[in-house]
Amino acid sequence: GWDQRIVLSILALVFLLPPGFGIYMLITRRGSSVTLHQNGLIYRMGGKVFETTWDDILSLTESTACLIERKGGEGFALGENVEGYDEIAVKLKEETLKRLLPAARAQIDGGRNISFKGLQAEGKIPLGKALPDSLVGGGTFTVDAQGIALADDGAKMAWSDVTDFGVRLGEGRRERFQFFFIEDGKHTFQMNYGALPNAHVLLAICEEETRHLPLRP
Repeated sequence: GWDQRIVLSILALVFLLPPGFGIYMLITRRGSSVTLHQNGLIYRMGGKVFETTWDDILSLTESTACLIERKGGEGFALGENVEGYDEIAVKLKEETLKRLLPAARAQIDGGRNISFKGLQAEGKIPLGKALPDSLVGGGTFTVDAQGIALADDGAKMAWSDVTDFGVRLGEGRRERFQFFFIEDGKHTFQMNYGALPNAHVLLAICEEETRHLPLRP
């Protein structure tokens, strides 16, 4: 009868839930794990092992996955499916900022400029071709002791004219994203924060260069 069918269906669902959940976890996590140590990290995924020291990291892109580019040109991504991802992302940000910010500061103080280039789907940056449209940034910021320029159109902002900067929500092509922005009252430069390598370093430079300014709340 119908009563028996309903009972059997419920029992079958109860028995199938544990293995189904296990399969789901296996598919989503895919055996991914990260081991942090004093000098760097080891990332294991699908039988592959990626290892790097903090000093060997050339750039970090903060998005739905931490995209890491090493000085040798190799790169890999730590997805949110990794256990403890939030804590790992914070550690990555802290350790890379300790090393990348002084190096960038030395170049600027030495009279040179540095560039922050947004990832592009067709670019030569590792993992660039695999990036979904939602992470494509494009464009390049050039920073020196005088100010920040948007290389695409040549527009430049002097540090002394900056009125505000930071990260805010903005409209993408399909949804809302976090955008890095900086403005001087006349112009506003912005780029998708999740597609801007070393955006955390750029923010730190902006803070140092405008520390004496009365920024808007």
